[in-house]
Amino acid sequence: MSQRDIFSELIEGFAAMQAHREAKLSQYFAKQEAKSVAAPAKTPAATASDTAFDAASPLT
Repeated sequence: MSQRDIFSELIEGFAAMQAHREAKLSQYFAKQEAKSVAAPAKTPAATASDTAFDAASPLT
């Protein structure tokens, strides 16, 4: 089993933190292409339940 070089891993981490502080490295923000999402179609069963109870109208 080979031994890890902990010191070099630590120094590499410090270099990454410094690059992040200087805005040379950003792991949180990435530009991505927006994808459109189709609206779900209402089924007749869902439409019937929507008209059975209307939360906006007062109960009589």
